[in-house]
Amino acid sequence: MSRRILVVEDSLTVRKLLEIAFAPVGLVLDFACSGAEGIERARAATPDAILLDYVLPDMRGVDVCQALAAMPEVAARPIVVMSGRAETIRPRFAGFPVVVDFVSKPFSPAEIVERIGAALDPAARRPAPATAAPLVGPDNRERAARAIYARIKDRLAQIPAWLAGLGAAEPAPFLARRLLTPDVVDGMAQALAPLLRTDDEPDSSDALEPAAILGDAAAEPPLDLLRALAITGQSGELAVDRRVLHIHKGSVVLATALDPDIYLGGCSVAGVPAAARARAEAEQRQTGRPLLIRLAEEGHLDRAGADALVQDRTRALVADVVTRRTGAYSFRPGAPPPWATRHGRPVAVADIVLDELRRAPAAALVDQAVPSLDVVIERAGGFSRRLRTVELEPDERALLALVDGASDVARLLERSRLPPADGLAILARLLELGLVRRRASAGVRAALGRGHGPVAIVAGGDDGFGPTLAELLGRRGSPARTLQLAPDRDAVVAAVAARPSLLVVDAQDPDGVAAALAVAFTASAELGDVPLVAVLDARDPARAGDLERLGYDRVLVKPVHVGVLEALLARAA
Repeated sequence: MSRRILVVEDSLTVRKLLEIAFAPVGLVLDFACSGAEGIERARAATPDAILLDYVLPDMRGVDVCQALAAMPEVAARPIVVMSGRAETIRPRFAGFPVVVDFVSKPFSPAEIVERIGAALDPAARRPAPATAAPLVGPDNRERAARAIYARIKDRLAQIPAWLAGLGAAEPAPFLARRLLTPDVVDGMAQALAPLLRTDDEPDSSDALEPAAILGDAAAEPPLDLLRALAITGQSGELAVDRRVLHIHKGSVVLATALDPDIYLGGCSVAGVPAAARARAEAEQRQTGRPLLIRLAEEGHLDRAGADALVQDRTRALVADVVTRRTGAYSFRPGAPPPWATRHGRPVAVADIVLDELRRAPAAALVDQAVPSLDVVIERAGGFSRRLRTVELEPDERALLALVDGASDVARLLERSRLPPADGLAILARLLELGLVRRRASAGVRAALGRGHGPVAIVAGGDDGFGPTLAELLGRRGSPARTLQLAPDRDAVVAAVAARPSLLVVDAQDPDGVAAALAVAFTASAELGDVPLVAVLDARDPARAGDLERLGYDRVLVKPVHVGVLEALLARAA
């Protein structure tokens, strides 16, 4: 029987992240949204371990531990506590020996699985990472070996003669230049091409896992799950009522449907022979592969036009899924099929949500988002990063430019010169997208205010980057205070606690600290507007793109010109 973990956590996003993290491990997660519910669930069915959030809507984690300690059947079960201040709260649990570990938020999927495994027993191990599917199937391996041998056997016979002229040269490159000539490599490629796997060949190693997450759109909208997948960079498929979203590294790359009529949504594919269309539709019903792709491959549709239509249908189906408020859905982790990554392109879910907001009845949206004309509107945390994910229309951009954190709704409408109904609808959309927010009261702002914090520099290595940058910032006309941190998990907690005015991260770290810092800052209402800067040792466009998608405002290459940082500091002041 699978071991059962009781998770006491009120955040829907964290619960989804935990479902994704534990899906491959085989542990059963039982969720409670409050301390009282967690205690009742533990009493009803004894868990093997408990994952407990420190701050809950109704009580503290310490109070939950005290209640569990009074229950003989649960009192000895190991508890792992989650908190954004894990080290700070540790002494408060000194009287509870069953609290065996503390995990700092944010955490990676690998880290939380490892911690729970250790809590259950030292022998618990994470599953080995899946290996990529072999390009040559098992039935063709011998044929492939023979094909390669046929191309190089004459040259293999010449190796003894070549070695006579080796001299002091390195043997490997010396022989490779003589053995792997361009004509030999071309011949090997031609011989192997028919033996390589194609999109249509089934392969058990590419199979998706069983459904890891089952949800109901009425309680947990699919959009929340998509946001959680984006944070964790997970791959897999999200299925909703015969519609399937293929997700690669957190981004939707292609959407399809098992019913060709649902997929086409009224789009015409006239002029295609009936037999060809029937074959393509049958394949789509079986595999989900859009009929447009097959018809283009067979020459019945223009390839460029078909690709454009695939993208249009992806956007339409994603819009259908993210706006659903009823119905069941499931997510299965795994690699998308090759045709999905080959023919699809990542879609901006935020853009699709914005399109749907534009189509939605304005009155209901305004009533929910803009309760009063005297509410002051300000830019939300992480404004510049969120803005990069959407394409605003001119009126939306114009009204957004007026948001200054001092003007109330009535004043913004007056300055915009838009019809009041249009202006209110735009403000409601901007609020729903998280680009702006209602300004907190003076008391709340005083409690959350971070003042002029230091420049936090997270850097390791032997190149002296951190100390050098700190020295340069100290020489400014207005010297900047700096906080230097080593690139480890403690850096996340320390950087968040410091409430810096600027965060600079040496992004060459192998342990995902740069990603963890980005998640911690962009998800925080208090720190979302802190400029984030990642620094690379050398130009790397792919890595730079990954960092920008995580939320970094700038990605720089060493040596860093301090003037760039001064501009960001001026913006943050």
